[in-house]
Amino acid sequence: MPRRDGSADALTDKAKPKKREEISPEDISRMQAEMERLQQDSMAVEDTIGDTMLSLVVAKGFISRLLRNENIHGHLKRYHGDLLSSVVTTIEAVAADNRASERE
Repeated sequence: MPRRDGSADALTDKAKPKKREEISPEDISRMQAEMERLQQDSMAVEDTIGDTMLSLVVAKGFISRLLRNENIHGHLKRYHGDLLSSVVTTIEAVAADNRASERE
């Protein structure tokens, strides 16, 4: 099949692999700097995850205790069903995440 410019070697041109662009030293330097930033961010998260999980577990325990009170649970169910549903879902998620962390 001829190319648009009329040459007959269109098939051989398509079969040739395209030349890859070279990665410049600036690109490598930029990628290394980004990797360092990602590692620092990762270490910062690892440093704070323990405190965060402790706070979540304590809050979960407190809210779970509140919800075991029939008066509080009944009031929330009657007047704030959507809030109760959200709180229960959040408590279950924290509990599941805590169990997963304990297994690791």
